[in-house]
Amino acid sequence: MQIAKKKISNLLQFVPSSIGEAVIVTDLWTNVLFMNCIAEKLTGYSQTEAFGRTIVETFGIITKNTRELTKASEEVSNGAIYRFGDDTTLVTGSGETLSISGSISPVMNEGDEIIGFVIILYDVTEQRQLEKQLQHVSIQIAILKATNNKAESENFIKFLTTSDKGGEIFEQYGFMSFSEKLLDRQA
Repeated sequence: MQIAKKKISNLLQFVPSSIGEAVIVTDLWTNVLFMNCIAEKLTGYSQTEAFGRTIVETFGIITKNTRELTKASEEVSNGAIYRFGDDTTLVTGSGETLSISGSISPVMNEGDEIIGFVIILYDVTEQRQLEKQLQHVSIQIAILKATNNKAESENFIKFLTTSDKGGEIFEQYGFMSFSEKLLDRQA
């Protein structure tokens, strides 16, 4: 039994370094205690540089909605696992901004007390860029389909110019001149 426990203990000491995602372990005050090589590459900091520094001092995890990080702190402090939203970004040591996904989990001791946190991060920058491109193409297809019917074209352009979501799409992709040309061509 003792030999089995020792083997398990030896195996477990290498697990965090072997995980294929960025793994960061902190103490209760978010001071970095461990980063695997994927986390070092993603954040732009070595474990030596980050050790003992808080997450905030080392690199930034930000969202469009800054309240989300407050929510994350509250949830994790209450023992829940927090998953990052779609608008979460990581500011690396070199100042590069990456879209990330991942989670923050509390580390509990035998007495169910939180003694630290495990942060798992995935770089999803390329995926989010492809999603935006796909959205852009989908909108262009919808506009082109609408050109077969003047009423549909006008309704779609009205949506782009008046609704909140349409306004975001309109601003992001600059469809004003394209839309005006479609209407002129149909007239």
